[in-house]
Amino acid sequence: MTARPEDRLAQAGADALRIAETGVLVVLDDSPRGLPWDHPAWALCRGLQALGFGQVQLAASGPSVGDLSTLMPAAEFESMPTLYLGDLGRADDGTFGVVLHLGSSPQVRRRCAHFANDTSAFASLDWTSTGVSMLALAVDEAAAVRTAAEPIAPVARIAAGLLLQEALIGAGRLVDAAPAAAEVRFDVAGEDRTPAPGTDASDWKDAFVEDAIIDVIGAGGVGTHLLESLAPLLGDRCELRIFDFDRVGPENLAIQPSFSADDIGRPKAVVMAEKLAVLTDAGVDLRPMPVRYEDRLVRLGRPSLRIACPDTFAARRYLNDCSLADGVPLAEAGSSPLAAQHRVYLPGETACLAHRIPRLAELADEESDRATCSLAQALTLPGTNMICGGILAAEALRALDPDRFGPPSRGTIAYDARFPERFGVTDARPACSHD
Repeated sequence: MTARPEDRLAQAGADALRIAETGVLVVLDDSPRGLPWDHPAWALCRGLQALGFGQVQLAASGPSVGDLSTLMPAAEFESMPTLYLGDLGRADDGTFGVVLHLGSSPQVRRRCAHFANDTSAFASLDWTSTGVSMLALAVDEAAAVRTAAEPIAPVARIAAGLLLQEALIGAGRLVDAAPAAAEVRFDVAGEDRTPAPGTDASDWKDAFVEDAIIDVIGAGGVGTHLLESLAPLLGDRCELRIFDFDRVGPENLAIQPSFSADDIGRPKAVVMAEKLAVLTDAGVDLRPMPVRYEDRLVRLGRPSLRIACPDTFAARRYLNDCSLADGVPLAEAGSSPLAAQHRVYLPGETACLAHRIPRLAELADEESDRATCSLAQALTLPGTNMICGGILAAEALRALDPDRFGPPSRGTIAYDARFPERFGVTDARPACSHD
């Protein structure tokens, strides 16, 4: 029997990272109650399987454990086995090299930590509607964020990416990464994105945008997660225009699990518009644009916001020039295997990309604007891209409505797995001279 392209890519990733031998146990306090993409388990398990981990097992403590697979609308979950938390004691401790707990129950956390013991890497993640808190074994349980709130879609994606990276780190496959701090926190609603313990921003619980035209440039590694995080937050009279001239290739499947083997050869912009249809409100106009942004039709008119997640510095320079010319806010992000950076240009409020990306013009002159995805990148980027896309979606809300969600950061919001704290805001700058 001929192996499917996605199976070959997963095996190639597993061989290169030697992760096929590593099993992952994902434990939920209970089954997701809302839409699957609003829960971190959906994107997390999809990413684990795309990378080719040897075994991915779901376990839950609630009575609806049998519904987990049906709540996750992707073919790869249909055969994923699930078990009750009570069955853990009868499992072989050597089966799982990584144990990940998602939820707020200290009792379940203790049980998972005991099961992991000294033989498995362990991480536990809790959340509010706007923030995540990842706990290591040494953390006092009293410090945990205990809430039943469903995270907004960008936060669910950040949480999934954080645990996906920790799974690779725990399996010993990202050797340049540092062990996580005893507690890692990030909150999209916090002024410095790192709130005081136990706080929550209730104003963000109904995060929703109406009457906006949004241009997203890039539907690749970061762009797919940005789109899946942002689309559920758009409402009536919103227009989402997706620009990407590239087509889905087999090398994209491990890094961009939004795509499947059936999508190979099709324009990424068209495929993403089709997949986003189930995530969006009926009042949202999804418009795929399989062209370079430079070649867009003039009659499209001025957007409310540009979101840049392209592959090149040349594209970033062009988009920055566009926003300098017409005064449209610009949200931008980029990632590497272990790090991601996010910046927002809000005219009159923050510095533009030319003043915030070192050597932007010089770097742009050194490259050609073309797709640069490769299998080498695909092996280590999925978790970082999830984090990057989720943060970018939240910053897009701030750029669209700063009065409601608070102003975008004047600095660069960073995720970096080479540092135990993982998150931080650096290089704060005032509005630049262009204004």
